[in-house]
This record gives sequence, C-alpha cells and structure tokens, in this order.
Amino acid sequence: MTIETGRRRRLWALTGLVMFCASIAVGWSVTNLKSGGRQDLVLLAAVALVAIANGCAVPIRVRTQERITFTPAAIMVLSVLLPPAWLILCTGLGVALVKAVTKYPSGGRLHKALHNTSLQIVAAAGAGALVAAMGVSPPSRLRHRPVGHGLDYFW
Repeated sequence: MTIETGRRRRLWALTGLVMFCASIAVGWSVTNLKSGGRQDLVLLAAVALVAIANGCAVPIRVRTQERITFTPAAIMVLSVLLPPAWLILCTGLGVALVKAVTKYPSGGRLHKALHNTSLQIVAAAGAGALVAAMGVSPPSRLRHRPVGHGLDYFW
C-alpha cells in the first residue's frame, strides 16, 4: 500500500464517519418535523441564506490556498430563528445546492462535496442542540409586519 492510497483510505474513513453522523441528524430531523405555522417563504429564505453564505468564500492565503465561508454565521443566526429539525434540513439543502454547482480545482469533487455538506449538517445539528439545551426557542410565529418595527417583528 502506497502512502497516497493510505491517505485516501483515511480521508474516506473520516468522510464516512461524518456522513454517518449527518445521516443520523437528518433522520432525526425528518422524524421530528413539526409545521408550527412556519411559512414556506421563511424556509426558502433560510435555505437561500445558507446557500449564499456557503457560496461566498473568502480566500485565505497563508502558505495554502484555503477558503473560508460564512456558513457557520448563517447557522448560528438560523439556530435562533428555526427549530432544530428545520435548521438541519435547511442547512443540508442550502449547502448541497451550492456544492452541486461548485467547480473544484482538482479531482475528488464528489468526495469534497459529500464531506463539506455532511460537515455543515453536523455543525447545524450541534448548534440546534446547544440552542435547544440552553432553553432558547424560536419565535412562535413569523409574520409580515411593516418595516420599521425593529425587533418586535419576531415577537
């Protein structure tokens, strides 16, 4: 076994573990979905927020060609606004949409897309669990109010 083959096996093992955790989170969220009066537009906006945050990557050039996204910030905002089940599904859908159209510079496109999508789903599950454990619940209703009402939009 060459070094490259061993490295690939370890990467796929790590990706498999992350995908397993993500599939548990998605399975839990599908079985615990509650409509709760959520509007389709709010969920569409949540998916769009995650997709835009994941699609807008900022290059960091410190000896590598790394890029960071704003997906964790979007997840933290949505963890307060959505129930954990909807947070997990909206995050997964938003990231998967962006990863489906992202062109990666080297091979392994499928591996990177699966790993990154699963990783963000696990992060959303963790954020949702933490916010729920702290006793923070999403607003009971999101309804349209004229602009200028500030924070009472959510209460």
